[in-house]
Amino acid sequence: MNGFQRVCHSEQSLWLNNVTRRSLQDGGLRRHLKVWSITGVAINPSTVLESLNSNHLYASDIERNLGDGVYGEALARELIVEDVRFAADQLRHVYERTSGVDGWVTLPIWPLSVDNIEMLPKVVAEMYSQLKRPNVLITIPGCDHMLAAIEEITSAGIPLNTGPVFTPHHLIKVTEAYLKGIEKRIAQGLVPSVCFVSGCITKTVTACREELVEEQAIHATILLSKEMYKVLRRIHASQRWERAYIKGVRPLRLVWSAQDGVLENGVEEMIFSQLIAPFAIMSLSEEGMQRYLNINEPLQLVTDDDQTLKSRVEAILNKKSENLQEGEVGRRVRKWIDFLDTVARKSAEVMQMKKEF
Repeated sequence: MNGFQRVCHSEQSLWLNNVTRRSLQDGGLRRHLKVWSITGVAINPSTVLESLNSNHLYASDIERNLGDGVYGEALARELIVEDVRFAADQLRHVYERTSGVDGWVTLPIWPLSVDNIEMLPKVVAEMYSQLKRPNVLITIPGCDHMLAAIEEITSAGIPLNTGPVFTPHHLIKVTEAYLKGIEKRIAQGLVPSVCFVSGCITKTVTACREELVEEQAIHATILLSKEMYKVLRRIHASQRWERAYIKGVRPLRLVWSAQDGVLENGVEEMIFSQLIAPFAIMSLSEEGMQRYLNINEPLQLVTDDDQTLKSRVEAILNKKSENLQEGEVGRRVRKWIDFLDTVARKSAEVMQMKKEF
């Protein structure tokens, strides 16, 4: 049984990471929806940055926006927004067929907006309004100081993706913030069916290498990822959740994703081959998805395992969790600044070409 068959049997969703404009325009995404049964995608600045540096697919959009007086960061945002809208339209039939369980496009919050926590709910609301598509998830960091914002954004009815989340303890806190927002909506007589997924980047291996040997770190990543899934299942079995479910709340979902969707050196392939579970989501790049779906491994659903190692790793990551979160935020900010620099350079090139003609 290969990866694709295992996922289909388990009712796990496959989301495609790092979707490019070329894939959106040449029918690549539509083929993946049909052949791989992809039910969600991620658009992010890193992918647009690579496309800007390697082809001229954005040149006409840059020229048009500059002509309209849109430049700088506003232009950078507009380029991404156009890709998100296009992807959301291609996935809309999945969104409607599954009643909003799948068919989503994820988009990270503009990284330079993260510093002002008090303004974060307003920024997210403006982003969601600008996108004008119901099947878009705004991704925000799952840091402790973001919990109040998660609650407020959820209570406003805006679909959220939080992440990355590195430990079960932290996942519980993020989920608690979401539930508080849902309960506010119920108390106000509003529809509580606000989508919420939480991302778990399987980079625990790297985080644990200082204190564990490689084999233990890999095993620990699998254990911890499974434990986070079981945390969500326990929440779904709680009376508090059942009360919300009766009112129409959607299931919580966990996204398992490699860093930037990439599988490296066969390690993540081994990890992902054991992370198969109903209602979970696996998010990989096109290359990573191709490799994963061809792995021939026996079906391995979530099971209990080495409790001693699990406890040890969780203790390690609980100490490092906030630093890991902040490190991920910093990484996104650096990539965003690179993206802004590239957009400025491409804008100058477009203007120069216009002068020459």
